[in-house]
Amino acid sequence: MKKWLVGALLIVGMTTFAQEAVKNTATNDAKPKREQLNPEQRAQRQLQKLTATLNLTAAQQKEVEKILIAQNEKREANFAVHKADKDSKKTLTKEERQARKSEMEANRTAVKEQFQKILTPEQLVKLDKLNSEKRQKRAENHKKNESSTNKKV
Repeated sequence: MKKWLVGALLIVGMTTFAQEAVKNTATNDAKPKREQLNPEQRAQRQLQKLTATLNLTAAQQKEVEKILIAQNEKREANFAVHKADKDSKKTLTKEERQARKSEMEANRTAVKEQFQKILTPEQLVKLDKLNSEKRQKRAENHKKNESSTNKKV
């Protein structure tokens, strides 16, 4: 009789615990959402970081701010187009994908040229180093996320 009672309590306890785990994963409590910033706010945050790392002058700050705002507005517009395509379940052809890639690359080189006109050579070296570190960190996170999603399947 005691064995049955202990067994029943264990089963009830385990099922209750399992249901709690399911609730937490369903609501995604572990990952809080980021606050959404508009392009100007994002540009201000980026400008503060660049000012701190590159020691920008006031004139450089004004020019860099213009570039960052324009860049963030383009990014918002591209994100809206991408989201609309995703919502409508539109798949891009190879030519469309290639056109978007080349457009992104053209934007990237244009921004780099604008920065070259504004920043000193030392600041450009620091900026390149900062960008390469960001790219490397993003690649590592991508690999880590990719491997964790493969394990779940």
